[in-house]
Amino acid sequence: MNRGTRTTLRTGISRATHYLSQQLDALKERHFPGAPPIEFHASFMRKGKGFWRDVDHDLREDILLEIARIIATTSGASLTLFAAVIEKSAQVHGEIAVKRAVEEACSRFDIFLRRLYREAKDPQRGLVIVSQGRLDQRAKLWIRGFREAGTRWGALRNFSDIPYFASTSETRLLHIADFVAYST
Repeated sequence: MNRGTRTTLRTGISRATHYLSQQLDALKERHFPGAPPIEFHASFMRKGKGFWRDVDHDLREDILLEIARIIATTSGASLTLFAAVIEKSAQVHGEIAVKRAVEEACSRFDIFLRRLYREAKDPQRGLVIVSQGRLDQRAKLWIRGFREAGTRWGALRNFSDIPYFASTSETRLLHIADFVAYST
């Protein structure tokens, strides 16, 4: 799927996030006991890049399936995943495609939070955490602009703060987002 730009957001700052992190740590220890922290980047795992170069192909595939199982079994209201796929073209590529994906995911996230309040009177606010990369500062500006001026679909009213940026080496939750984005 290298023709599209993928972006994911997740909700549910709850036990689900703790459970996901614990499960990925346990997965790492089960397959690579005593090894330093390992990043579960789906594309690296699939292609055998970086750390994954010396790991048997079948084991890499098994671990990817285990990650899918971990995500699938963490279901219910405590875990909601969002993804956006933007088809690249001559007009939509690079930064423009990434901005559209961020806009789409933020809009869907906001709609979800509105519906959660309307249907369950649950006044949650969203927090966007973005993986550090070459478009960090641009993404911060885009999301601030979406909050102030709205998206193509309207204003974002349910975000609690500015987006935060983290390295994938610092949180397993960005590994889950990477996996969902890659799968999408």
